Amino acid sequence: MKNPDNMLRQWRAIDIKVLRFAVGMTLISVLAYTVAWPMSFMTVLISGKLLMANKSILSFKEGFGLLLIVIVALYSGFLVSVAFITYPLLFVLMITLALLRIFYLARKGKPDILIIMLLVGVTVIPMLAMQSQFLAYEAVKMLVFSIALAVLFSIACFALIPGGGIDDAEEKPASDEDALRGAIKSTLVVMPLYLYIFFTNTPGALLILIFVAILAQDTSLDKGLKSGAGLFLGNLIGGLIGIVIYNLLVMVPSLVFFILLMALTWLLIGQQVFKPGMLGILFGIGFATINVVLSSALGFFSEDASTAVYQRLLQLTLVTVYIIMSFSVVDYISDLLLGKEKQNVQPVR
Repeated sequence: MKNPDNMLRQWRAIDIKVLRFAVGMTLISVLAYTVAWPMSFMTVLISGKLLMANKSILSFKEGFGLLLIVIVALYSGFLVSVAFITYPLLFVLMITLALLRIFYLARKGKPDILIIMLLVGVTVIPMLAMQSQFLAYEAVKMLVFSIALAVLFSIACFALIPGGGIDDAEEKPASDEDALRGAIKSTLVVMPLYLYIFFTNTPGALLILIFVAILAQDTSLDKGLKSGAGLFLGNLIGGLIGIVIYNLLVMVPSLVFFILLMALTWLLIGQQVFKPGMLGILFGIGFATINVVLSSALGFFSEDASTAVYQRLLQLTLVTVYIIMSFSVVDYISDLLLGKEKQNVQPVR
């Protein structure tokens, strides 16, 4: 009998990654959407992001380190909110400095999943604390539980199906000066929306805020425009797939059928996600939307699946417009200031 490890070594790297992704996502999505604990969809999303990583193995040390940073970020966001939310000016100053630091880390090449969770810690948690400290604390606890489960499950999946990692040449991180300049631009784009939500107490715009914060990591207007359009198209693809899955489950309400449907879905999605180029990027975005639709229809807070998709696409349209306009204004002001500085500099003779 052939050794399974030797058989896996004969596979192409992409085949191993697709198999690991399909098996892992099938198991965790079936568990999450049948048990349906609060924020179970976060376990599915974080697991998917970790299983998409171009690694041969996810060590316990690496996973625990990521989890520890996320826990510190979420609880720090909660404690800062409780301590300073009654002092608006000081609170806003602290959030501004925190965003500046996070965007700086993003420009220096820190992992996307870490940056996203740090952004959640300084945007979503403080806004929830404005509504209710109990609600914010419960949200932090459920986020920590869901993310811890995702990390442990992903480590197990990598141990079960190792290999497939390709050591690509890492991109050279931005210089300190460029990283700081980019962080300032990103912060200037996010803070007006943050201030609007904070002072008008509009928690319904939280999802728009987190999307803007994630997209604002890219300080290039051209790339921001393409990112916004790609985000919209990827979510449209994912939304349509999610609605098809939901309607099939309505037609055949069976656990066995659900398991088989999830296995087929994640196998097909995995074959696209790991392909280089635009198609892989779009399906990587659509993967998240499929889970938004499923969590809306099957999760702890169930609602109509099609309604969730329409609301998501409307929010993304607003996000894209805001990102384009904000970066245009920031770039215009920046060019004016730099132009004045150049005019004030006299050549040495």
